[in-house]
Amino acid sequence: MIGWKIVDVSNEVSPAGRTKGFRDFNFQLSQNDQVIFIKITDAINPDSARDAFLRKLNETSMPEIFQKSTAELIGTVSVEDSSPTQKTQNYMWVYKNILFEVSSKNVSSLLTQVKDIQKYAENSLTAR
Repeated sequence: MIGWKIVDVSNEVSPAGRTKGFRDFNFQLSQNDQVIFIKITDAINPDSARDAFLRKLNETSMPEIFQKSTAELIGTVSVEDSSPTQKTQNYMWVYKNILFEVSSKNVSSLLTQVKDIQKYAENSLTAR
């Protein structure tokens, strides 16, 4: 993500701590007048990451779910927001034990940045 600058970072551990299985890292990136918000949830294992993904999909009071599978798979499972009234682009996907949530109101092709984030994740794997 050449040219993007991190302008804000925060992190939090779930209320029950690491034993609950999640740590959240929030980033805000900017480039000129464009802004991207990234939330990375570090789960204790891949099953927990997929469970968190499903929980997020079900967190709605809308009578209809507007998330749809991405045309091209990102990570293990991925969705994008397809709401006709939504002005924000939203992507959510799971890769290994990580849940990624990326959104922006003013980046013309957020999918390019999403693919860059996924590629970085793939190239950053380390043995445990």
